[in-house]
Formats: sequence, C-alpha cells, structure tokens
Amino acid sequence: MKPLEWFPIGKDEKGYQAAYKITGGFFLWITNFKNSDFIKILNTAMKNGEYEPDIFYQNTDKDLDPLWEEYHQYRTAKS
Repeated sequence: MKPLEWFPIGKDEKGYQAAYKITGGFFLWITNFKNSDFIKILNTAMKNGEYEPDIFYQNTDKDLDPLWEEYHQYRTAKS
C-alpha cells in the first residue's frame, strides 16, 4: 500500500472530484483515521445499489464535504 504522502492533496474545495489519485488519498486517510472498514462498507453499498451520500456521516460522523475539509487541513498542515 502506498503511504498517504504519495497521493496528491488536491487544491479545490471538492478536490475529491478532481482525480482518482486524490480520491485514493482521501479514502486512505478515512481508512487510517476514521473507520478502517469504510472502503469495504462503501464497496458493498455500491455493489448492491444502496449507496446514499449519508454513508459518510453514518461511518465517520461527518458529511462528505466537512470530512474533505478535515482531510485537506490535515494534509496541508503536514506538507
């Protein structure tokens, strides 16, 4: 597995929409710091056609955009 530093940070407010590598880093951070099972949960929901945007809140206690903001702050503080 690649280290978090390998992934680009992303500059936009919704940078997770910009590129797969940026989203990959975001998902790695969620897995490492919020919910180690998140990718499995997300994958299962998507495969079963049960994805809802609140899956982020249900599994991390934050909606997607505030979660991205926290990630972005974490990464920019580390760089």
